[in-house]
Amino acid sequence: MKWPRVILRAVAVSIVCSMTYVAATAGGLIARLRGRRGDRWRTAVFQQASKIISGIMGMRVKVTGEPPEAPFVLVSNHLSYVDVILIGSQVRCVFISKAEVQDWPLIGSIVRSLGTLFLDRDVKRTLPQMVKSMEEVLESGRGVVFFPEGTTGRGDRVAPFRPSLLEPAVRSQRPVHYASVTYRTREECLPAERAICWWGDMKFMSHIVQLLAMPGFDASLTFGTEAIRAGDRKVLATRLHHAIEQQFEAVG
Repeated sequence: MKWPRVILRAVAVSIVCSMTYVAATAGGLIARLRGRRGDRWRTAVFQQASKIISGIMGMRVKVTGEPPEAPFVLVSNHLSYVDVILIGSQVRCVFISKAEVQDWPLIGSIVRSLGTLFLDRDVKRTLPQMVKSMEEVLESGRGVVFFPEGTTGRGDRVAPFRPSLLEPAVRSQRPVHYASVTYRTREECLPAERAICWWGDMKFMSHIVQLLAMPGFDASLTFGTEAIRAGDRKVLATRLHHAIEQQFEAVG
C-alpha cells in the first residue's frame, strides 16, 4: 500500500471538496441576494471540481462522441461513485442520487450544496415530487443525469433499467441522451472490477483507500450518437438499455 500517495491525494481531495462547498454555498447566497437562483453557478462549480478531482485521483479520461447540450436528460450504466466524477467533469448537470447519500459525513453537505436531487426508491410516494423536481431543472436550462439501473455493478454487464424516472422525458416528448462508462487498470494493479467498481458488500472507506493508492487508471466515457425518444417510459427504458448495451465494454 502506497500510504504517502493515499494521504496526499486524500488531503487534496478534501481541500477541493471543502472549496467546492464554500463556492457553491456562497455563490447560491449571492445569487439569492440578487433575486436569482444560482443554479447554473452550482453546476459550473461542480464541473470544475470534478475535473480537478479526476486529476488528483490519477484518472486518465477518454471521451468518445459529443456530450449533449443543456437542457438534457442523460442516462448511463453505473459502476462506481467514480462515475459521478467522470460524467460531471464533462457536462454541466444535476445528478439524481439515492437518498442515503445526503446523510453521509461531509459528502452529504457537499452534494446538497450542489443541488443534487435525492430519491428514496423504496418509498413510491416520493416519485411524483422527484418528477416535478426534474422538470424544474430542465425548465431552468440545466441537464439531469441519472443511472436507471438503480445500483452499481461489477462491470461485466448492463443490468435492466428502471423506467420510473424517464416519465418527465415521456411527458414532454423530450429525447433522452445516453452514455456508457468503463474502466481499466494497469497490469500491476488490481482489476477494475475490484479496484474501481463499487458493488456488493464492499466498504466505502477501504475501497476509496485502495483506489487512491493506485498510480492511476483509465476511464472511458462514450456518448451515444443519437438521443432516443418514445411515448412510453417502459419502451424508452428498453431502447436506452439496448443502446447502452451495444456500446458498453466490460471493465478490465
